[in-house]
Amino acid sequence: MIDVDVVRYPVELLYGWKHQAEAIAKYEYEGQDVPLELLYSGYNCPYCETFVKEGITFCKGCHADICYGLTPKEKGETAKSWGMVGLGSCMVLFMFVPEFLNGIFGFSIQSFFGNAFFSLGFTAVLSFLLMIFMPEHEHKKRLKENPRFFKARSY
Repeated sequence: MIDVDVVRYPVELLYGWKHQAEAIAKYEYEGQDVPLELLYSGYNCPYCETFVKEGITFCKGCHADICYGLTPKEKGETAKSWGMVGLGSCMVLFMFVPEFLNGIFGFSIQSFFGNAFFSLGFTAVLSFLLMIFMPEHEHKKRLKENPRFFKARSY
């Protein structure tokens, strides 16, 4: 199964497994303790250099918090930013585009395309949807990167 599925099991991954198994066997043959880095995937704390297994949320060495993805504060800031993007883009769409079309092509389109309630409703819905979905999208994108370490719940 592994030899057939080159997408899921690329050559580099197989060589990594091989080198890891050889290193573990060498430590065991010499009667030494195998370093945790060889047994588990994880990260070294930048504050105390303690190895932390993947998925753990605090460093046992210096008690730093480990954040995977966005912090709650970053999610809130991202939601505000995307809400402003929605408001700004709708303002351009409903206020400046009709004026631009009137000036360039000589149309007689009213601001907000003649229906302010529709424009306000559309703006509110678009901004709300951006505030809901975009922070989650950015969180998922950030989860693919290495976690960040924070001292004393600084986030």
